[in-house]
Formats: sequence, structure tokens, C-alpha cells
Amino acid sequence: MRDIRLIAFLFLFTNVNSQQYNIKNYSTKSGLANSIVNHAFIDSKGYLWFSTQGGLSRFDGKTFYNYTTKQGLPGNDITFAAEDKEGNIWIATNGFGVCKFDGNSFQIFDESNGLGNNNVRQIYTDTKNNIWFATRGGGISKYAQNKLTTITSKDGLPGDEFFSITEDKTGNLWFGSRGKGLVKYNGSFFYTYTTKDGLSHNSILSLFIDKAGVMWIGTTAGGLCKYVNNTFEKVNVPGFETDVIFQITQDSHGFIWVATEHGLLKFENEKLKIFKENHGLIASYIYSVCPDYEDNIWVTSNSGVSMFKNESFVTYTTKENLSSNKVTTICPINTKDFVIGTSGSGLNCYIDGRIEYLDIPELSQSIIYTIYHHNDDKIWIGSESSNDGIIVLEKKNNKYVLSQKIQSINGFEIKTVGKIVGDKNGVVWIATYGAGLFAYKDGNFTTFNTDNGLTTNELYTAFVDSKNNLWVGTLKGGLQKFDGEKFTTYKKEDGLGDNSVWSIAENSKGNLFIGTSENGLVCFDGKNFKAITADNGLASNLVYSVECDNKNRVWVGTDKGLNVLSLDELFNIKNIKYYGDANGLKGIEVSQNGFLFGENNQLWIATNNGLTKYNPAYDYVNSTPPKIVINDIRMNYQVVDWLKYADSTDKVTKLGINPVFSYKENHLTFSFQALTTDNVKYQFKLEGSGDEWSPLTTNTEAVYTNIPPGKNYRFLVKALNSDGFWSKEEAIFEFSISPPFWQTWWFYTICAIVAIGAIVGFINYRTAQLAKEKKILEDKVTERTAELKTANSSLSVAYTEIKDSINYAKRIQQAILPLEAEIKNSIPQYFILFKPRDVVSGDFYWFNQKNENVYIAACDCTGHGVPGAFMSIIGTSLLNEVVSETNITEPSKIMDTLREKLIAVLKQQSSDQESKDGMDMVLCNLSLPKNKISFAGANNPLYFIRNGELSEYKGNKQPVGVYGDQLKPFTSQTIDVQKDDMIYIFSDGYPDQFGGEKGKKYLYKRFKEFLLTIANKTVAEQK
Repeated sequence: MRDIRLIAFLFLFTNVNSQQYNIKNYSTKSGLANSIVNHAFIDSKGYLWFSTQGGLSRFDGKTFYNYTTKQGLPGNDITFAAEDKEGNIWIATNGFGVCKFDGNSFQIFDESNGLGNNNVRQIYTDTKNNIWFATRGGGISKYAQNKLTTITSKDGLPGDEFFSITEDKTGNLWFGSRGKGLVKYNGSFFYTYTTKDGLSHNSILSLFIDKAGVMWIGTTAGGLCKYVNNTFEKVNVPGFETDVIFQITQDSHGFIWVATEHGLLKFENEKLKIFKENHGLIASYIYSVCPDYEDNIWVTSNSGVSMFKNESFVTYTTKENLSSNKVTTICPINTKDFVIGTSGSGLNCYIDGRIEYLDIPELSQSIIYTIYHHNDDKIWIGSESSNDGIIVLEKKNNKYVLSQKIQSINGFEIKTVGKIVGDKNGVVWIATYGAGLFAYKDGNFTTFNTDNGLTTNELYTAFVDSKNNLWVGTLKGGLQKFDGEKFTTYKKEDGLGDNSVWSIAENSKGNLFIGTSENGLVCFDGKNFKAITADNGLASNLVYSVECDNKNRVWVGTDKGLNVLSLDELFNIKNIKYYGDANGLKGIEVSQNGFLFGENNQLWIATNNGLTKYNPAYDYVNSTPPKIVINDIRMNYQVVDWLKYADSTDKVTKLGINPVFSYKENHLTFSFQALTTDNVKYQFKLEGSGDEWSPLTTNTEAVYTNIPPGKNYRFLVKALNSDGFWSKEEAIFEFSISPPFWQTWWFYTICAIVAIGAIVGFINYRTAQLAKEKKILEDKVTERTAELKTANSSLSVAYTEIKDSINYAKRIQQAILPLEAEIKNSIPQYFILFKPRDVVSGDFYWFNQKNENVYIAACDCTGHGVPGAFMSIIGTSLLNEVVSETNITEPSKIMDTLREKLIAVLKQQSSDQESKDGMDMVLCNLSLPKNKISFAGANNPLYFIRNGELSEYKGNKQPVGVYGDQLKPFTSQTIDVQKDDMIYIFSDGYPDQFGGEKGKKYLYKRFKEFLLTIANKTVAEQK
């Protein structure tokens, strides 16, 4: 006889008060095959499977798909389902054996092919992928290597009726029997344990080994016990000592969940909690419990299925003794207890974990907006349109009773009170709607209204900051600060963004957070405002309530749910999270004065659908990536017969594998689904048509029309959960669209053959024709050859004469160009790059010196070749004439005079459209002793480089010649020069040249960059 221990949980036991948790229920109305659900499990892909008395239901997070005898099941009363390591689903029935479902077909096993009994209670896959079956009357059956074997009482088992199977860490199998105790099987021998050894009962309905190696044992009439260190320990749960324990499991946090006939048990470290129908479960008679891959707890019962999200949000309603579900405000009276205001149903108190009605007849019909606990004895209450004004309660004999009615103050009737607060000096501040602001101390009231500082008498709220300043939120009057002496006003134009303020809060850094009507949450550091709105992820721009927690996070209550924001010092959003109905916030419209932080940072929230408690300890981050599948594809919005397009189908999704569609079948709608109940968002793309991911969307369909044929495609989709975690792998569907026959290779081949045949035939025909014509041509060629010889002789003589003339013109042009020796005497450091494109050029350079004035010019005449050369001779001659015969030294004046002479020589008129000859040029007067250069330009610039930086001096945008109806004078610019400065003047020949691999124009940008690279070299090296 082993030691028997009694583990008493009485001192740990927490009987959960009747309150509503974040639980969602599913029934046959939701799509379940039957309301009696015997078992639930989640497979490796993320699907949930429910064994019901009307078939097997698969759930993808949104939709149930049911399997019955119509799909191939041997029977519809399903007792259990499990998955083997190859992904097959094994299904146990009540009286019809078991079957294996590979995604496409069902393979049935029953007594006729080796199963011990057709009534199977549990299926278990061991570490070696052997499948074990606990039967009612046929012992234990095992499926291994495609063969069934059975062990019974004849082989050493204490009986033949079994409910449960599990495997321990050493590889021993444990069998729970009906009435015969617990059996351990090491592969060779059986060891049986009964109540004599410490079991609480000999009928073992469920077995589970937790992460610590402790085996939990559920019985049919003896409650729960554990097997620890070879010892059985009774787990004494008050009220559950003789309960049926249907199933036991453990979640990822290490908590043990137990399904019983009177509710769901949760062993949370040192605490025990019980959840029943009055907490939101669909029923209290629980058959099984199953955590999914996101740690939602799925509970099956005799009335359907419940999904227990978590305990982060708990709601109290009229079912929990609230006088009304429309809760308006909360006010603490000590560290644990608080007063609750309602809309039209008076006051409630939360004391010692329970809600009690506070019977104050004067408040029974009032909409209570604000409650202020003035001291240990008095509570101030303000409401809307109360004939009794402000109600003051006083504590007497441990009970709050009516102490005072304040219907008017200083002659002002009090109708609606938005907020009552107290400051550090003991002053009670009362913000009213219509009568302004009042300060109460030592029995006296002081009035503040539009006569002495307020922008309006319609006040929504009031708040006292850490510096004892009073802040007042108004209707359309902005935000006002009272420092004890004067009011300071902040309005829309100051950065507030909205002049109606509902709520105000402060964090530990002294920053204010303001809830507005239309501009969301406004952050204020004392100098600057910054708004956070719906565009930034806020649930709504109408912010009723604001509060800051001890982590400086900002809690924002709106008319469309709750947000919590983490902000940096500049109020940039680091993280924003939303809470709504799906998270357990049953009333998403948060009341104006609706926040209260209580014990352990728990946030109490007043809503239009009850009082909700948020417990951050249970708000687990969902770091598990969502699993996603493509569950349907429609062609032209119609169901696809995949056997027409693919050789095989996926056994889970039933979609075709690598299908091929025709070019007309190019309108596809992809439906996808994350296997989760979380609020996920999706991105998708169609590779082959575009590589960009779509914007994030909640839509679960992607439609592609007119997909181009002749390509292979991949549709990819991924999911993002509400905590910002992406699915690990994208769901992928590969397909191709065949081209029309006129775009196929064989059609191209036929066309090529026909074309080649036609060409060959045509060539043969033309060859014969050409042979005939050849003879005729040969005779004509002989005749013409003699004529051409005579003509070529004449052309050769003409070409020689023209060439000699051009070369002579070249010598003439070179003769008129200045001698470099003359230039070098005046300008020692210079270089000239002169490379005419033709033999003679329209571009030329010019030099002259008169007295101390040294003139240089780079000119570009209209025309190229011989015409340009003529213009260069005229230009050179006229420049020499202007400089030599006049006393003009200013480059701009020289160019004005040059233009006049050129127009006269060429007989140009402004109206003459046929004679527009002229020059673009740069002319410089160098005053080297003075280190100055005077410069003028016609269309062309001067480049100046000093210390590696290039400066461009632009000339006038006109040529030296006729230009428009009115000739404008040229202008000069003076440049101070230093040693090592470089000056470049030029025509457009260098930047306008074409070259490189692609034959592109050089352009001025490259020209400038090139000059910067050579400017520090000697002039000889630069040339």
C-alpha cells in the first residue's frame, strides 16, 4: 500500500463571482453538426475538430465544415478525434469503429478487421506514431505498420472496458479502465493501481501528464487526483469531490484546465478558479477542454462550444447585481472599493468583490456624471438635470446617507454637473454646464464664469494637475488653465485643434492628454500640442475619457472602443492597441468619467453595457504567428471543377495542384482565411503579374481579372495578427494560363515553315527571272561603263580643284588666327584647343593687345565649313578694326560696336528672315597687373575655377548680329583673380560633341565635371 496524500485547496480556492468573461459561444446555429460535443482538438495545421453526436465538425476560425456518413464516416456519433504524425485524422465512433481520414477519403476499421470493439472512447498517438484505441468491451487496440492488434483481459489487462490512454516520459503507456483502476504497460507487463493504492475511484475517464511530469487523473465519480513521485494524491476541490472529470489539459502558461460535469476548473499556480454558465460559458456540463495554438481555451459541452479568450476583461452587469448596465462614472473610496454611478438607476458600491445597491432615493432617476470622495466621510455627486442639484452623502454608522442638497450656488441654479474634483489645498471644484465653475472651501463658494475669466459657462470637465493648477474643459470654449490668480485659454488656433474638451489626464512627466470632440487625443507638454486621431489608428476622434497608468501609457476611451498608447518624448506613437467587443470589452462606448485604476494596475471601465475590469496580468501578447490557408478559388465567380485542370488536389483545401487554365479562364477570385478568431489583416500579391504586396486589408478575398495568358503564376497571401506578428509562411497557390493557339510554339513553327516555303519558292522564281534580266543588264553595263569612265575622269578633276580650294581657304584662315608666340608674351599660362570638325571652321579664337589691354575671345559663327570660315574671317577682321581704330576697352562696348559693323557688312535688317548670320562669343579684357578681368558674352558663358569650385558667369542671351526687333546693349562683368585661378572660354563645340557607346551628346554638365578634374594640372597637361 503506497502513501495516500490529501491535497486540500480550501485555503487557495477562489470561487469566481458571477461575472461575464470574454467568451464566445457556438451552437448548431453557428454551423456545428450537433449541440452535444464530446471532444475537441486542434491539428498541426491550425484547424479545430469537434466530435459531436451528429458528425465531425472542422472549424477554421470563421466557418464550420461538417463530415457525416454522407462524406464517408462509418457513423455520426463521434466520441473522439486525433491526429497522427503524418497528418491523418483518426476518428472514433460510438458503435461504428474508427476511421482514418487522409483529407480525401475515409478508411474504416472495425471488429471485422481487428478492432477490439466498435465502441471507441479515446485515440492516442504515441511517440513512435503507433495509434492506440481505448474500447468499451474490446480492451486496447493498436494500429502499427498498417495492422491492427488488440490486447484484452486474456493478455493480462484487469478488464476489457477502457476510457483513456496516455504515455509518460519514459515510454510507459497508461490505460484508464472502467471500474478496474489504472493500468501501466511497459510493453511487456501490466501493473494495475486501484483505490487500495490511493486512487480516488477505480473508473478512470481521463488522463493527462503535465509539463512537470505529473499525471492528472480524472474519474467518473471520485473527482480528481494526481500521481506524483509514485504516489497518488487526492485533489480536493470543494463541491467537486465526486464529480465526473471528463478531460484535463494544460495551456502554454502552465495552467491546468479540467472539464467537469459542474463547470470548468482552472488551476493557476496557487489559485483555483471555477467557471460556469453564469460566467458566459454555453453550459456548465463540460465534456472537454482544448487550448488552440493562440492559447484560446475551447470548451465543449452538451449545448455546444465556448471559446474562452482570456481573463483580461471581466464584465459586471445587472446579472451581477448592478442596478443598470449603463454605467457612467466610478469613484474610489479606498484602495479596493469604489462607488459606481449609473444612468437613471442611482448608485452602486463595489465592496469586497461584490456589488451592492446604494439606496439614495434622490438619485434613483438621475444620470450621474461625476462622483468625488472628499474625505473619509463625504461623497459629492453631480448629475444631469437633477432637481436636487449637487448631492452630498455622509458616512454614518458605516453607511452613506443623504447629508446635503445644493440646488443653487451664489444665486446660480445648478442643473447639470460635469465634474467635481479636489485640489491640494482642500478646495472642491465644481464644473457645471450652464452655471460656470465653483470653488468650495470651509463652507464658502466662489463663482467663476464669463464675467471673471471663463470663455463659456458650459463646462464639460475639470482636472487638477501635479502643480495644483486647475484645468477646465469646455463646450466650444477651448481648454482653460487657472493658476489661482488668472485663466489662460488654449483654443483651436493655438494647436488644440478642437474647442470642445471632454476629458483631461496627466502622466508622471507632467504632460497633459486632452480628449476632444473632433480632434481625437491631444498631447500637450506645456508649449506644444500634438493630436493623435483616427488617421493614426485611434478608434474614434470623439474621446470621452483619458487616463495614464504607472508605465506612462495613455488609455483612451472613445465611443467606438478603447485604445492604449505608448508614446515617445515627442508624442510619436511607439505602439497603439485597440480593445473592443472581440477582446472582451462588451460595451465599446466608454463613459466620460469612465476610468479608475485599482489594485494591481487593474483598470475599471464604465461603459454603456456594464462595468468592465481590465486585468493586465491576463492580457497576453499573441506572439504566435497566424496560420493561413487559401480555402477557395472561384473562376468567373463560379465553383471550379479541379479535375478538369489539375492531375491532383490538395487533401486539406481540395484545391487543384498546379492547374492549367485556358486563356479565356483568366478571371480568378482567391478566398483565404487565417485559422484564428483574432482580428487579423492580410497582404497578398500575384507573382508573374506584379511583385508588390497589396495594402493591409481585412478583406479575405482577392480578385484578379484579365490575367495575361502564356505565363506561370504564384498567388501569395500572409496575415498579421492584432499584436503585430506576421504568419511565418505565406499561403501559396501556383497555376498557369495557357496561351491561345496563335500564341503557341507549334503555331509559330507552322507559320515559320509556311513562311520559309513561300520565301524559298519566291526566291526560286525570282532567281529565274533575274537570270533573264542579268543578260540584258550585262549588255547595258558594258555600254554604260565606257560612259562612266569618261564622267569619272571629269569628276576627279573637279574634286581635286575643290579640295585644293578648301585647303587654300584653310591656310588663309590659319593665317588670320593669332600667333601663339604673341599670345605667350602677354599670357604665359594658357592653352588653346582648336580642332575644326571640317577642314575649315566657323569657330575661331582671337587675340589682340593695345597698350596695357590684352583682349582674348572665343567665337562661334553661324554655319560650318566654308560658310562658317567666311564668317570667321569677317569676325576677325571686324574685331581687329574695332579695337585698333577706337579707344573702346570695355568688352560689352566692343561687342556692341562689333554688332553694328557686322549688321552693316552683311546688310541685315530686323525684318529680314533670310539673313540671320552672326556670332556667339566670349570676349575678355585682361588687366593682369590689377588682377582683374572684364568679361562680356553673347549666349556663351565663362567658367572660373578657384580652390576646386567652379563658378559660371553667364553672358547675355543674344548673338552678335540681328536678334529680334530691338537690339539690347551687351553687359560686362568684372572678376577679381588670384594666383592659380583657372579661366575657361569656349564655343559650343566641346559640350555639343557626340560619342560614347550609346552615341550620346557630351553636354555642359559633364564638361564642367571634366574641367574640375583637370583644373589643378599645368596648362600643358590640361591641353
